[in-house]
Amino acid sequence: MNYWWVNHKQTYRAELSGGYIWSAKTKSNGQYNQTYDNLRLVKAGDVVFSFAFGLIQSVGIAERSYQEAPKPVEFGAAGAAWSHLGWFVNIEWHELDSPLAPKKHLGAISPLLPSLHSPIRAQTGDGNQGCYLASISPQLGQELLALISLADADSLQAAAEFCNSVNGDAA
Repeated sequence: MNYWWVNHKQTYRAELSGGYIWSAKTKSNGQYNQTYDNLRLVKAGDVVFSFAFGLIQSVGIAERSYQEAPKPVEFGAAGAAWSHLGWFVNIEWHELDSPLAPKKHLGAISPLLPSLHSPIRAQTGDGNQGCYLASISPQLGQELLALISLADADSLQAAAEFCNSVNGDAA
């Protein structure tokens, strides 16, 4: 199992209600972006933290690996500058009753952030605009789960049960 952090303020509502994450294959200028290509590395049972509006608002479990797919129509104007074709991963989202504010836990989170393609700035906790889907370490993933469980154990239990069913089906 791997851990991922998705920054999706512009598409948060569409992706949560639709049960997925999606990114263009390249930047609008055609250049490669590792954090877009990371969707191709997600596997069934991986954990995805949803970050939007300064908060981790949901925890998701990937239902299967990526597929190529057109830009979701529900993105509307939010995706006007993005290319039409991209990567799509189905996610079983579990919204948190008590979203987590990473800024309040920078002392614990900052040392665990990736040095390259970090989802947030270690000094401020602000989201990194150019980072869509960041691979995060198991240590950071487990720290986030521990912080979330202090206030929202029920949501994590539902996510864990779904993860066990996905991983059991994949075995």
